[in-house]
Amino acid sequence: MIDLTTLNSEQSRAVRTLDGPLLVLAGAGSGKTRVITYRLANLIHHDVPAKNILCVTFTNKAAHEMRVRARTLVGKQVRGTTMSTFHALGVRILRQFPEEIGLKKGFTITDSGEQIGFVRRILRDLRIDDRNFDAKVVLNMISMAKNAGIDAETYRKQRGHLTIVKEGPLEGVAAGALDDDYVVAAIEAYEKYESGLRAQNVVDFDDLLLLTVKMLKSNPSMLQTLRQRWRYIMIDEYQDTNGAQFELMNLLASEHQNLCVVGDDDQSIYGWRGADITNILMFDKQFPGAQTIKLEMNYRSTGHILTVANSVIEKNTQRHEKTLIPFAGEGDPVRVISTEDEEAEAEQIASVVFDLTTSGVLPKDIAVLFRSNVQSRPLEMAFRTMHIPYRVAGGMDLLERREVKDAVAYLRLLDNFDDEQSLRRIINYPPRGIGATTVGKVDAWAGNKKIGMFEVMKNAYDVPELNEKSASALSDFSQMITEHRQMLNRCKVSTVVERLFAAVGIEDHLFESSDNAETAHRRVDNVRAILRQVKKFEERVRREKRRDVVEGEELQESTLSEFLTSLALDATDNSENNEERDHAVVLSTIHASKGLEWPHVFLVGVEEDILPHSRTLDSGREIEEERRLAYVAITRAREQLTVSWARNRTKWGRIVPRTRSRFLEGLPEESIRCDEDEMTVERTEEESEQHAQKHIELIRAKLGLGARP
Repeated sequence: MIDLTTLNSEQSRAVRTLDGPLLVLAGAGSGKTRVITYRLANLIHHDVPAKNILCVTFTNKAAHEMRVRARTLVGKQVRGTTMSTFHALGVRILRQFPEEIGLKKGFTITDSGEQIGFVRRILRDLRIDDRNFDAKVVLNMISMAKNAGIDAETYRKQRGHLTIVKEGPLEGVAAGALDDDYVVAAIEAYEKYESGLRAQNVVDFDDLLLLTVKMLKSNPSMLQTLRQRWRYIMIDEYQDTNGAQFELMNLLASEHQNLCVVGDDDQSIYGWRGADITNILMFDKQFPGAQTIKLEMNYRSTGHILTVANSVIEKNTQRHEKTLIPFAGEGDPVRVISTEDEEAEAEQIASVVFDLTTSGVLPKDIAVLFRSNVQSRPLEMAFRTMHIPYRVAGGMDLLERREVKDAVAYLRLLDNFDDEQSLRRIINYPPRGIGATTVGKVDAWAGNKKIGMFEVMKNAYDVPELNEKSASALSDFSQMITEHRQMLNRCKVSTVVERLFAAVGIEDHLFESSDNAETAHRRVDNVRAILRQVKKFEERVRREKRRDVVEGEELQESTLSEFLTSLALDATDNSENNEERDHAVVLSTIHASKGLEWPHVFLVGVEEDILPHSRTLDSGREIEEERRLAYVAITRAREQLTVSWARNRTKWGRIVPRTRSRFLEGLPEESIRCDEDEMTVERTEEESEQHAQKHIELIRAKLGLGARP
């Protein structure tokens, strides 16, 4: 029996509504994850077989949390439920039937860096000057098309008719650059990009949805099989779904109609990367007869914070009407401060943070949020001056480091000999006498013979254009990769990876090529982190398979393909330095803060042209998304919220007067405290140093170190 007494009335109603289309509008901090897991448990309690339930989230972390919570509620009965991200679901389907969509078994998933390099080569082949055309822009246009469910052929027919986003990968590109010339370049590049990926047996992240939808549309029997399997579907964060994701879920759910979506249109902030808010706004039109349940009780923030949040968001017109209700007390009013400029703003924030930390607040319980990454610079300088520990969320990920990309490229090639993007990256890394001229000859021979580059390398002595030295280097390299590929049939993946890295000599090369020993050790440890991840992955998969294996079946070891897929889909931070996390104030963009919360939050730079951003001022739809962005930032705060803006800000080397954001207008007076002039701190350099020294002495005292000698 599932105990529903711990749920409020609306949560309980959502959990008990099991059949038919259901929209759960879950306001910020309203316990949506609790509702989803309890509803899953209730389905199983009502004799719905676990194998007939599909739960889809946006991150691996959310899927894992859902799985753990559900297991707590119903134990082993949850076994067989599919809990997955959208993209992992796409991989799962494509892996079962790759030939149906023109792929071979063992296809690999490319990363953004390799994609950009590939698009650059395509533009050069098309005689499009890549010095005048930004490959990132072209790739983003292709990605937007795929997210909307549009393939290359349809994109050409529509003449690339899509709204061009002005953020993310396009940020900083002059508006005049986004003209018909870019559309023509994207149309021509899209087709060659797709055919090039297929030739290498490679897919990109967007293909995982686009190709899945295309395959199910063209194969009714396969679609019917999946419909029969997943008769009950739940989707989390539905406001963030794009066209391809909607189409996939619509295909799977249209027959049985047992579709429950959970989300909050007021937190839809990813339109710039393809999310379509109309999916949640029009749910009842797309699924007639759908029930709607609103979760408005907020268990996160105090009353004054929620009053301000409600006041900001209610001015949007394209939304489901709802009002957050505080479960906690009123708390402190929201502080609104203004300063002379961004440096004074940063110093003021640092001063307040300093006082919080010296009064016993842990640094990890404090966050400073901003609209754009560039706003972190003065904050970082002020925090350094005050000796306040901080970390910038969304810094360079382990997988983005060059030495790690090189190491992973070896694994991708080991798994897929057709992956020419990976082959080109490491064909002469570490240097083995295979220069650009030799690669060009291999490339030309492969094109003439219509075979892959790796196949040419295996038979390098048959290429008349290659001298004996080059042919020997190519043949030796291909033989090394082939031998390690054969090892996968008899050894664990981690064993093969360890032997491959040793045979290649990556670590020796890093020590020889680094400027100093400290840098070398750091880069080598980054490469070793990949091996550690392989071993952890093997252990995790073995535990999961042991739990699910049927008596008498043989326990299968994990494969290299499974590891690479997991690596590509993993949305978590790969850093292993949790100590820094636990003892540092978080500096983060608002976008990166979604889904997180802190007792103390500072929202800085709340000015016209920043929040809302200058690029959105001519579009009512984009202004509404900016307002939702402000709402998300406000609702990250649990106990205290401080909002700041500067009366002047440096832009392009000039001091520019600023005005407070329209989002600060009309806020309820009883819930805010305006400390605009008297809160501005103006310290001399000597006073700042004294303030910092006080902070250091307090920390030393807490650690029992005594005063400095």
